[in-house]
Amino acid sequence: MVFPAAAARSAGRKDTAVARAPFTLLLIHHSHTDIGYTDLQGRILRRHVHFLRRAMDICGRRPEFRWQCETFWPVERALTGFSREERGTFARLVAAGRIGLSANPLNFSELADEDLLQTLLDRHAGTAASLGTVLRSAMTADINGLGRGWARAMLDHGVEHVFTCVHTHHGTHPLHRTQTPFRWEMPDGRRLLVWNGEHYHLGNEMGLAPDACASYLTKDECDADTIHRGWWQVAETRIRRYCAALKERGYLYRFAPLMISGLRTDNGPPSEAILDAVERWNAAHGGEVTVAMTTLDAFFDRLHAERAAIPVHAGDWPDWWSDGPTGDAPAVRLFRCAVRDLARLTLGHWEYRDRGLDRGLTVRDASGDTLPCQFDPV
Repeated sequence: MVFPAAAARSAGRKDTAVARAPFTLLLIHHSHTDIGYTDLQGRILRRHVHFLRRAMDICGRRPEFRWQCETFWPVERALTGFSREERGTFARLVAAGRIGLSANPLNFSELADEDLLQTLLDRHAGTAASLGTVLRSAMTADINGLGRGWARAMLDHGVEHVFTCVHTHHGTHPLHRTQTPFRWEMPDGRRLLVWNGEHYHLGNEMGLAPDACASYLTKDECDADTIHRGWWQVAETRIRRYCAALKERGYLYRFAPLMISGLRTDNGPPSEAILDAVERWNAAHGGEVTVAMTTLDAFFDRLHAERAAIPVHAGDWPDWWSDGPTGDAPAVRLFRCAVRDLARLTLGHWEYRDRGLDRGLTVRDASGDTLPCQFDPV
């Protein structure tokens, strides 16, 4: 991201536009679930379970801390190993809005068919109900397309909102811009409210994650030494500029969401230092731009409260970045053969009847750990 020159000049004038209307940056602290990019699936799962325990610990000590689960896979697996006390603590934090849930099972490629998605969401909805809650929102990150089957499965299970963090390495944002909402209409007339967000580490690029600053998209005077050792200088340089740039392009809201991670890479842990940075920023500059931690549901509740007109768009949203399947062709072949065999079995295909098999095997039995999610070859 290169800030427009006009926005930089505006920032140099002490951001008069921002000063007239105090702005709020809403940080959604999460861990991007990417299987294979930083480690193998089993190790990643163990870390994400640990992340949930860590988030609960921080929430117990810091009332303003918020944690957003990006996907439901680690939540479901963590709950099977939590003690009764841990499960109760987790349920209370979810009910209090301090830990947010996402209905998205994992960041899938389009290998996942609708039957699999429906079955996974059946299970996730049941798990959420056991915690005394419902799944209202979903989040995706680092992919740039969603199938209609995915959207239908979400709508069928009561999910109202989707927050996307498209990675434009291949492809681009819907509508060719970020930080904008739209309603994605299905052929049957149902609609998902989508927030078309920024890259999922842009909060790190704003300097609000001490020891985890980044400069992947933002190109300015902050050099590598500043990025790695001067997070406060990064924050003071970039936050006002970013807010001014939003206003310059006609951004309508008085708040904007930013995703942020505890590391400058995927599968990062919860970071208490982010809340420390938020408190320091607000003490120094909260009169100009306020920063707060939030969850998906709380963000969408705030968006609904604006009662602003939101455009409706229909059509396909193809994924132009599915590198993983080509990086592990044998695993993809195994998965595709399993999907075909399962479909034949559940339909009572003659091959299986003749072999004495029946329809007792369900999709649920086949939807365990090995899933067609976003993954990168290692």
